[in-house]
Amino acid sequence: MAADEHRPLLDQMVDRLKADGRIRSPAVEAAFRSVPRHEFLPDEPLAEVYDQHRAIVTRLDDGVPVSSSSAPDIMAIMLERLDVEPGDRVLEIGTGTGYNATLLSLLATRSGSVTSVDIDPEVIAGARPRLRRMAPAVRVVEADGWLGQPELAPFDRIEATVGVYDLSPHWRDQLREGGVLAVPLWLRTGVEALVAFERRGPRLVSRGVDPCGFMRLRGPHAGPERYLRMGEWFTLLEDASADDAELLDALLRLQPFEEPLGAELPAGWFVRLSLREPDAIRLDATGDQDVTLVGLFDRRARSLALVGDGRVRVFGGDAALRRLRSRLPDLRDHPLDPRRLQVEAVPTPAGRGGPGAPRTPPGALLLARPSFDLVVTEVGPGA
Repeated sequence: MAADEHRPLLDQMVDRLKADGRIRSPAVEAAFRSVPRHEFLPDEPLAEVYDQHRAIVTRLDDGVPVSSSSAPDIMAIMLERLDVEPGDRVLEIGTGTGYNATLLSLLATRSGSVTSVDIDPEVIAGARPRLRRMAPAVRVVEADGWLGQPELAPFDRIEATVGVYDLSPHWRDQLREGGVLAVPLWLRTGVEALVAFERRGPRLVSRGVDPCGFMRLRGPHAGPERYLRMGEWFTLLEDASADDAELLDALLRLQPFEEPLGAELPAGWFVRLSLREPDAIRLDATGDQDVTLVGLFDRRARSLALVGDGRVRVFGGDAALRRLRSRLPDLRDHPLDPRRLQVEAVPTPAGRGGPGAPRTPPGALLLARPSFDLVVTEVGPGA
């Protein structure tokens, strides 16, 4: 490769990120223009490396992605939400390829510091030499990121580059008052949101929410969401059982009944469905990250109804189809943009239902998690 062969592609990627509103600040723009992404993905085609929408899987476990280089567009959004300033002490949970840690080091500058933690020794082994070359000041630690790095706290900014079901109390405790925690947070099946929290005493209050999709946190503190693989499809379900996997696999082997969807569904319809329906499901194709099907999985009725490509595919009985049909008119009229959500995280030791328990406004959703109760409120037009 010629030394500067990547430069036009890199500049085009950054120009597109600016035009799309993903990059808003001169500091984030300068960081992206200064760091060639292909240095962290040397075996990938340049056209894919510099596609701003392309997440690139770097490690699989039984065909399921467990580590990746996140798409530059969500990385840019996350860095803008994180709002790193020169001199900040930054903790990154999930090292990945080291690309994001390098961007963070430029934002924190030499007067600040960046510590990157990953639980996977193979990930660390791959990232370390790249970081020595591209960002030698970044401290790389092989450890369980859920525990943070207490000996280096307090931090001004903490960024988790892995999806989590709950928030670690260690992150809150190691974040200074008024500091920012940016984290991809599992809300419900198929609905993950990048939430930028500000620490306010024992609570964390969102100051920005964006849709996203990230690899899951691994290790002893991983949540109850589990990957299930069924032939050419995989899904991520909360509290998934072996029976769920067996039933889904059996249903997907059936010849589906198909019918036209009718009027096109607006963006955000499935977000609304999932936050209301515990039986919502999303399936992703194992060989193509852009192919997804979403709908309802009725376990008791052994029925699956999935929407994709302008069609509804029904596997097994029609119970899931009937339930989905009954909700479609409202979902068409009232889709939900995750950016209209506000999330407050309240420590669960305060006691559910007792003094200090979170106040749940009318229409809000309370998601009880082991460390924090999440109060999810819809704000803005139509809320």
